[in-house]
Amino acid sequence: MICIRRPSSYWTTCKCPPCDIDRKRKAKHARTIGIERVPSEVAWAVMDDLLRRGWTGLAIATACGVPRRSIEGAITALNTEGRRHLFGPTISARIVDHGKPTAGQIGAVGARRRLQGLAVQGWDLGRLSPLTGVNESTLAAIRSGVTDRVNVRMHDAIKAAADEIGMRVGDSRQARQNADRKGWSGLLAWDDIDDMDELASNLRPESEVDQVVVDRLMAGQRIVSTRAEKVAAMRQWTEMGRSQRSLCLMHGWQETRYAERQDGAA
Repeated sequence: MICIRRPSSYWTTCKCPPCDIDRKRKAKHARTIGIERVPSEVAWAVMDDLLRRGWTGLAIATACGVPRRSIEGAITALNTEGRRHLFGPTISARIVDHGKPTAGQIGAVGARRRLQGLAVQGWDLGRLSPLTGVNESTLAAIRSGVTDRVNVRMHDAIKAAADEIGMRVGDSRQARQNADRKGWSGLLAWDDIDDMDELASNLRPESEVDQVVVDRLMAGQRIVSTRAEKVAAMRQWTEMGRSQRSLCLMHGWQETRYAERQDGAA
């Protein structure tokens, strides 16, 4: 006789005679050859991180290959009763070794950063909508940070579009101006663009001036820079007898935005 519950769990908790024999055999293996049972608290440490990153129960379940009810029931008990469900070692191991979700929702951080980075490169939502299959209003909500979560399929579509575009520059001056005004970071500013705890490499104080960056701006290179660096570039540009308008056209800046006032302030 073979128990119908055993195929769904390596560390079965069934009390029937065949499972009792199987459980004792595996316990002996654990003692002698070092097979480890993943504790429930280890699985919860991973669960806590996934929940913090905005993953829903369905997303976690599909990433782990476990029944949806097992994950969502545990989340409900945690939220309503403050009780942490005791996961069995099989489900605990699958949670710890989770892959990528195929359904549900995850945090919108990665999708938002990609859309903002593409705007820095001059790609507007009108061009991105057909590439992603997502309507412009939804892309706008994701990019602006209005929504904290995004559907997994939507995230994957945005990621695929960003991967396909790479570093190619778009033709939307308005998108670049909008990205510049809001201080968005380019795609290369991140080591791991999906890591919500990472800060973009370009997030320097707006008052900081790096002369190398200023020189590159004056050479016409469209790079991430602080407001003070743009102001310095504009000042040095005009001191060379050139017009503000010519530098603004080169970078897609609004004319006079980075000109110094008479009192010397930007």
